[in-house]
Amino acid sequence: MDAFALPTFELSLSSAGLRDAEGRIQDIRGTLEFARSAQYHAIQLNAADPLTRPRDLGRSARRDLAAHIRRHELRCSGIDLWIPKAHFSDETRVDRVVGALGDAVQFVADLAELTNGERILSCAIPWQSGGAVLAEVAARAAAVDVVVANHIYPWPETVVPEGPVRVGVDPAEIILASADPAQAVSEATSSGLLASARLCDLASSGRVAPGEGALDLLSYRVALSTGSRAGPLIVDVRGLSSNAGDAGQLGVARLLAEEFGHPRST
Repeated sequence: MDAFALPTFELSLSSAGLRDAEGRIQDIRGTLEFARSAQYHAIQLNAADPLTRPRDLGRSARRDLAAHIRRHELRCSGIDLWIPKAHFSDETRVDRVVGALGDAVQFVADLAELTNGERILSCAIPWQSGGAVLAEVAARAAAVDVVVANHIYPWPETVVPEGPVRVGVDPAEIILASADPAQAVSEATSSGLLASARLCDLASSGRVAPGEGALDLLSYRVALSTGSRAGPLIVDVRGLSSNAGDAGQLGVARLLAEEFGHPRST
């Protein structure tokens, strides 16, 4: 790479909230085909998707899913499970939340073994109000050597790099907290806490394509390139328009792969 080239990354496409040009939820097989054609290196599965929900997938189904991932020359970079923050303080929901997160932890371990992928669960558990849930999930993650990347900002000083719970960086969430995603990446990297980072953006209207909101793409890109993390950079197009006239989520995902991704080896 010459002195003026912008850094590129190994990329994974998050399937969470992904829709086709007609606005329909993208089938996982279609997502795998798209990710391969768009030159992604990995896929980030969504544990809330009915087709990839851990409780609905036995060992045989998990092996079949992993075979599809490998057939498309991808690996699993981890699992997303986005649960509304209010659920963590709702006593009627806590047991269900803990169960879903525990299932997702084991799903991460299984898919990592089957696809030679990363052992990372990406979620957003409130550090304080969700503390009891986080402790339970941390224990389950430690038992199977999985890292929980918690995408709630800011993170407390009690988080340590040796622990099963570390930091996930979601630029949209950090911008919402009136902070700088590049600075957050630098802080998480320097302290050894960064487990996962995403590529997304936020404007006053909501989530937008990276570069169309408040994210300083250049500084964020440089901050990512100077640090290290456990897996690929996750392209996250949740909340973007799926309308083909606006390029759509898939169009944005393809453009981001071209701009930010390492070329795939053939």
